[in-house]
Amino acid sequence: HRLVDYYTNLVGEQILLGLDGFARLDAERAHLMGLLANSIERNEWDSAHSLAAAIEDYLDLQGHWAERLLTNQAGLTAAQNLKLHTESSWLGNLGLAYSNGGQPEQAIGYYEKALTLARKNGDRRSEGNWLGNLGLAYRDLEKIDLARQYLRQSVAIFDEVKSPSADLIKDWLSEFEEE
Repeated sequence: HRLVDYYTNLVGEQILLGLDGFARLDAERAHLMGLLANSIERNEWDSAHSLAAAIEDYLDLQGHWAERLLTNQAGLTAAQNLKLHTESSWLGNLGLAYSNGGQPEQAIGYYEKALTLARKNGDRRSEGNWLGNLGLAYRDLEKIDLARQYLRQSVAIFDEVKSPSADLIKDWLSEFEEE
């Protein structure tokens, strides 16, 4: 557990350093992934969850898609075993990883699961977020009517909760009007 704490803190510190920190984390990446896998194998859910949360952004920013998928799956498994409300976020992150990897069909399934949990938990901001991501995934699949439908639902929620994300969604919707 102390090793996980050490690496969790290291990742947090190195991310703040930008490119220099990323270079250090790149050198440690195989060890980080091994430690995450070991935590899962040993059912050390707290360790797996904290380490996955620490490295997910780094893996995203550096474009390490395969490791990002594994990390988000580990985070999801840990959240489920710990019965945490972060399950929706991990599902959505899996959707983002698939979307960023050019697989919007895969992303949609995860976004839908994340949306269901967000609604169940009454998390309106996350609900708006996952609706917006569904809209983008359908846009990527050139299913414009579905994309509009999800983006409109998203902007309605973001307007309701007074989120600045509403303006971004409105910009995306306006792209469809220009076509």
